[in-house]
Amino acid sequence: MDVSENKELEAFAVELAKNAGKILIEFQQKTKIVTQKTNSLDFATEADLASEKYIRSEITKRFPSHGILGEERGVTNSESDYIWIVDPLDGTLDYTRGFSSFDVLIALEHKSQLVVGCVYRPTTNNTFSSSKGFGTRKNNKQVNVSDVSSLEDSIIYFSLPRHSTPAEETGRSLRVLHPLVKETGLVRDAWEGGMSIANVAAGSAEACIFKKTGPKWWDVAAGILMVEEAGGRVSDLHGEKIANRDLTRGLVVSNGKIHDQLLALIQKGN
Repeated sequence: MDVSENKELEAFAVELAKNAGKILIEFQQKTKIVTQKTNSLDFATEADLASEKYIRSEITKRFPSHGILGEERGVTNSESDYIWIVDPLDGTLDYTRGFSSFDVLIALEHKSQLVVGCVYRPTTNNTFSSSKGFGTRKNNKQVNVSDVSSLEDSIIYFSLPRHSTPAEETGRSLRVLHPLVKETGLVRDAWEGGMSIANVAAGSAEACIFKKTGPKWWDVAAGILMVEEAGGRVSDLHGEKIANRDLTRGLVVSNGKIHDQLLALIQKGN
C-alpha cells in the first residue's frame, strides 16, 4: 500500500462520518429502540442502524472488495486486506436522553494495521482524524499530545465500572481508581470512549485507561491511531503492545510522558 493513499482514505472517512452525523441529528427527536442488548441501558436504535447502513453502503460502492466490521451488523469480507471498523453511534444512551455527547467513529485497517481513524461529533461539528504517516488533525489543523510530564498536572480519563461489570473486575477498578484520584490532577469517566481518546491525541487530556472488560474494538480503533500519530503511546495495562484487536488485557493511551507512571499506579491496584 502506498502511504500517500492514506490521506485520501482519511478524507473519505471524514466525509462518511459527517454524512452519518447528519442522519443522527435527523433521527434524534424521533428514534426508537429496535435492539435490546445486555441490559436496559445497552441497546441499539433506528439511528444506529440507519447510520451504519449508510456507511456500509458508501464503502461498498467505492471499495467493493473491502471488508467492514460494524457494531450493529458484524463483519463482512473478513478476509480482505482492508477492513473498515465502524461505530455508527458511539454514545447511544446519551443520544436517546437528549444529550449532545455522541459521535461517529470510523477506522480502517490494512493487513491488520490501523491506517485511518476518524471521530466526528455532529452536535459541535468537531472532527478528529488521522492517517498513518500524516499525523493527527482536529478540524483539519495538526494537533499533538500534550507535554505534561507530571501526574499531578494530568487530566486522566478512566473507565468506571458499571452495574454489569463482574465483581472481581469492579474491585480491581476501584483499587486503581483510589491512587489515580489521589495522585493525578483530575479523573474523568471515559464514558465517551472514542472522544476521550481523541482528546488525548489533541492534547486536551493526558491519558485514557480502560479496564479488561471495557471497550470493543470499534470504540477505540480510530483513537488508537490518532494518539500514536500525535506522538503518544498505546499499550495494555501491563505495558505491552495491542495486537490482533485484543483488548482483554485492558488499554492505556497517553501522551507518553506519564505512561510508565500510570502503569506503575495500575499495578499497585492490581
